[in-house]
Amino acid sequence: MKKYILNDNKKILFLKNNEILIDGKNAYRIKLTETDYNNLTEICKKYTIFSKECVSSKLFNKLYSNKIIVEANKNIVESYQNRNERNELFAFNFFSNNTFKKLYDKKILFVGVGGIASIIIDQLISVGIYKFSIIDFDKVDISNLNRQFVYREKDVGLKKTDLFEQYILSKNKNAVIKKYDLMLETSSQLETIIKKDDIDFMINSADMPPYCLQKNIVESSIKLNVPCIFGGVGITEGSYGPLLTNKSCKIKYLKNINNILSKVNYFFPCKSSFGVTNSIISTYMSWDIIMYLLGEKKYVKSLNKEIFVNFKETKL
Repeated sequence: MKKYILNDNKKILFLKNNEILIDGKNAYRIKLTETDYNNLTEICKKYTIFSKECVSSKLFNKLYSNKIIVEANKNIVESYQNRNERNELFAFNFFSNNTFKKLYDKKILFVGVGGIASIIIDQLISVGIYKFSIIDFDKVDISNLNRQFVYREKDVGLKKTDLFEQYILSKNKNAVIKKYDLMLETSSQLETIIKKDDIDFMINSADMPPYCLQKNIVESSIKLNVPCIFGGVGITEGSYGPLLTNKSCKIKYLKNINNILSKVNYFFPCKSSFGVTNSIISTYMSWDIIMYLLGEKKYVKSLNKEIFVNFKETKL
């Protein structure tokens, strides 16, 4: 039996006197019988998926012909009343022909589990990704708590990798996590982990050591053909990307890093941080990561380029 859903791109307002208003650019009203009005109200309140028999055939035909209700695809029906139901509804309404199911077996590597990772991890878990590798050598410091939302006061002094693993499992008990309590010093260390864990995507979510870490990640990305993304947060400005997939772009990016490393003796990292700006950059990164993994490259703003965000003017 076919199942149907309300079209989220249409807004239904229930008026008095058994009327509904279909809101939008060309808004219009529909007069209903009291029974249909009550049935449709009940559907909107309680159900995501419903059958044709829930309303009169006359109302069904009117709603269906005006695309107020649409047929639910297989992905929506299969995910009904489980944790991925709302994702599939979004995919149906946003893409029309895509599914978050293709993300379920992706293996993601976090290089660093601090502020950026704290935001991105929630976004990736929320779309059904559950296989993660995490690398970090650090322990939680009290100064981390303003932006690294995975951690709590009671965690100060404990290893981040252990706590990050616990956090992931608290969100999805079936998650598969491989953790590495180490400081990356060479690209060969990273390559060993990538090959061992069969990584599909790398996220640079650490800031120390600056540039050396990016160098190791890009070198590994070139050698093993694994895409990666970078992000950073300053005082008035932050950036996300490039999300590197193209070999020539990776080589160019690596050349710029090597040029910087050849001229500088010491890097003084930015000590200031703010949870809101960190979250802004991390959320943009999350969007691009998910869109890329879905194959929706046209929505990936940072594809092979760096995007800057001005926090004072709140614009890209």
